[in-house]
Amino acid sequence: MSSLQSLHIYDIHSNLLVPILDKLTALPRLFSLSFIIANTYENIDHIYQLIFALPKLKSISLTINSIHSQSNLLTYTKKRQNTIEYLSINHQISVDQLFDILTYTLQICRLKVHETEIYNRHIHRELPIELINLRHISIGKFNGNLNHFEKFLSEISCKLTYLYINLTCGENTFLNGDQWKRLILQYLPELKKHHLGFNNRFHERIEYSIDSTPSDSFNTSFWIERQDVLEIQIFTSCIQYFIHRYKKRWYNDMPNNIVNSSVELSKSTRLTIVFINPNASHDIARVFTRHLSIIVHIYHLEIQINDFLFQTLFKIMRLVPELITLKIRSLSSDRSIDLSYTDLLEENPEQYRNKIAKIYLETMSHIEEFYLLLELCPSMTYFKVDHTHPMNIEHVLRSILIKINNDHNDHLRLLCFRIPTSKNGDNTIAKLEKMINDENLLLDYEIKRVCNNVYVEWK
Repeated sequence: MSSLQSLHIYDIHSNLLVPILDKLTALPRLFSLSFIIANTYENIDHIYQLIFALPKLKSISLTINSIHSQSNLLTYTKKRQNTIEYLSINHQISVDQLFDILTYTLQICRLKVHETEIYNRHIHRELPIELINLRHISIGKFNGNLNHFEKFLSEISCKLTYLYINLTCGENTFLNGDQWKRLILQYLPELKKHHLGFNNRFHERIEYSIDSTPSDSFNTSFWIERQDVLEIQIFTSCIQYFIHRYKKRWYNDMPNNIVNSSVELSKSTRLTIVFINPNASHDIARVFTRHLSIIVHIYHLEIQINDFLFQTLFKIMRLVPELITLKIRSLSSDRSIDLSYTDLLEENPEQYRNKIAKIYLETMSHIEEFYLLLELCPSMTYFKVDHTHPMNIEHVLRSILIKINNDHNDHLRLLCFRIPTSKNGDNTIAKLEKMINDENLLLDYEIKRVCNNVYVEWK
């Protein structure tokens, strides 16, 4: 046992863990501990005191599934510095308790916290805790707003290069790009990687009026130079916000596209509708989108829902007129309810005009879906589709080219089809070229393959 270096214990009761911890001090080489405690009737501070007494410990992960007592780490009478470098606290903890732990772990490099309690700290330290090695902080759920988190950072002195945090309060402060800028410059100047998140479950009072002006505070030169972007997701009854580094998107695969240009980054805010309850008593997607349209400019829309209703898409697009790209998993096959919206487009096209230029429809089962999208988005310049079953690619391409020729469409000039290469050889391009030439569908055009994508471009 004297050579034991790492110990992992799962699903243990705290009354059994305490005597084990008492005996671990006799192990001179023990550097890593991982505990999952089923529940505890002990004060957590007693468990931490025993852990901090271990002489060579470098890494500790403590998970408590159920806590039945209040802990007060401030009851320590003798402070003992230790060698812990990695600390994972997988239970709810107050900010006061967390600070108290940090005063015992001054050598810490990586800190991971599952959840902090509601921020109610009133005592401010005269001097911040010096954590010269701390580079990595991850807090899954910080129960406070951006002002509270700024106070938290002001009480520690470190040089973070990585930060992962999800706030739970204060939508308006989270969306204040200028306040984030000040916080980063003052407390996080060496930050390289980050995930800054906020979940709005609409438990708090809505803080905006219908006359609010949408914010562009994340589209300034500070954020563009850092290549940081704002992402928004709608998931059931929750709106989730994320600030992180720009990641390559589907429209970046276009030929001759300049990725991460300043113009592109200045209009990078994306809304993704991940899931909505189809049995909800009201149109959640439309209600949430209306809320978002009041507070932030949205330029990209992705819908990760199968069989999405055209009329719902129509309503959402009217609320976000700045859209320039649209990605949809699939549209509903029910065409009967599309007719009234088609009539509206034909009667008053100016009222429903939008700026969408690039569209990605992952699955298209009927060519009429393309016709509807083209009518809804007359400025479309690029159309991408992955799956066209039961239609073959020749039928789809022929129908699209005939449509744009008949309509004298001067915008659409690039198509992309996902056609995996065959083990027996690939004659897709030759077949498409023969069809286009035989039927005089295009004159000056080019067809090329890039991996599993086939592009058709013309002038």
